[in-house]
Amino acid sequence: MSRFVRFNAMQAMLLDILLVLPRLVESILTPPTSGPGLQMYAHSQSFVWIFITVWVVFGIVSSLMGNWARIPFIADAAEQQIR
Repeated sequence: MSRFVRFNAMQAMLLDILLVLPRLVESILTPPTSGPGLQMYAHSQSFVWIFITVWVVFGIVSSLMGNWARIPFIADAAEQQIR
């Protein structure tokens, strides 16, 4: 497999891990059921989904154009894993 494919696959796996982390925290801590805590919880869940979606779209578009999609922080971790 080419380095380009391995790099993008590793970034995708790391983004997936970031997507799972809020659910792990949720399983440890009980989410609020009302009040401002519930609103903050809902906003944080929305932020995570928007964050991941933006980076996935960025990665897809960059890859289709033949460019290396370097997602901040994720790209550095992906580089370390494929060496």
